Amino acid sequence: MDLIGRHEIRRLSWSSATASDIMEAGRRRHHVAGLVELDVTAARGRIRGIRERTGESVSFTGWLAGCLGRALAEHRALNAHRHGRARVVVFDDVDVTIIVERDAGGTRRPLPFVLRHANEKTVLEISREVRAVQAAPIGEDEMVMGGGRWTRWLARLPRVARFYALVPSPIRLLFWKALSRDAFAAKRIMGTAGITAVGMMGHLSGWPLTVGVHTVDLAIGGIVEKPRVVAGRMEPREMLAVTILVDHDIVDGAPATRFVSRLAELVESAHGLEPLAAADPAGR
Repeated sequence: MDLIGRHEIRRLSWSSATASDIMEAGRRRHHVAGLVELDVTAARGRIRGIRERTGESVSFTGWLAGCLGRALAEHRALNAHRHGRARVVVFDDVDVTIIVERDAGGTRRPLPFVLRHANEKTVLEISREVRAVQAAPIGEDEMVMGGGRWTRWLARLPRVARFYALVPSPIRLLFWKALSRDAFAAKRIMGTAGITAVGMMGHLSGWPLTVGVHTVDLAIGGIVEKPRVVAGRMEPREMLAVTILVDHDIVDGAPATRFVSRLAELVESAHGLEPLAAADPAGR
C-alpha cells in the first residue's frame, strides 16, 4: 500500500525566503501594536462616486498611503530610521512601501513598491502611480517594482533572486541587521513606513498579527459593516480593521498616540477625496 501517494516537490522561492527574513528582522524590533477600527464609509462612498462619474479607479491602499504620508509629515518624529547604535535620522520625505500582487511567470507573487513622497502627492497622483505599477510587465525573478534608481539596481539582480533561498539564513540575516542600522540605505531600499494589505481581499472581521521593519507599519484587515453611533443615531458603517505597529525604541507612547489619533482623523474624514467627490451624496 502506497502511504505517500502522488506529490510534487518544489524549490523554496526567493520571495518565501525573503518574507521569512523580514519576519525575523521585524521580531528584533520592539514594536507596540495598536488594534483599531476606522470608519471608512465616507471614503468608500466617495471612491465609488469618482469611479461612477469619471471612470477613474482610485486605489484604496494608495489613498491610505496618502493619509499615512500626511500624518507622518505632521508627526515627523515617527518618520525615522535608527542609525548606528545611538542615533536616529528623522526624514522630511515620507516614502511608503506597499505590497502589490502581480503575475510573474504564471505565479501570483507579492512585490514591494516604494511610493516616494507620499506626503506631497494627491490621491489621484498616488492612485495612478499604483495602477501603473500594477499594470507594468514583470519578470519571474524581479525583486522589486517601481522606477527609482535603487529599485532599478535591484531589478538587475535576477541571479541574486534565484539563489537567495540557497544562502544560509544566518548569512542572509546579516544583510537585514546591517540595513537596520543604516538609516539612509534603509530609506533608499524600503522607504520610511510600510502598509501591508493582508485582509483587503476578504470581508472577515479581525486584525492581522504581524511584524514590521519600519518605525511605523500598518497591517490592513478586512472591511465589515457594523453598527456605530453617528450624531446620536445608530447607523450601519463600513469599519476597517487596522493594526498599527510603532517601534517603542524610537517613539514614546504620547507622540505615538497623537500620531494614531491624527491618522484616524484623516482616514475617517476621507482626507484627499473631498475635492474629488464634493457633489457625491454617498460621501457626505
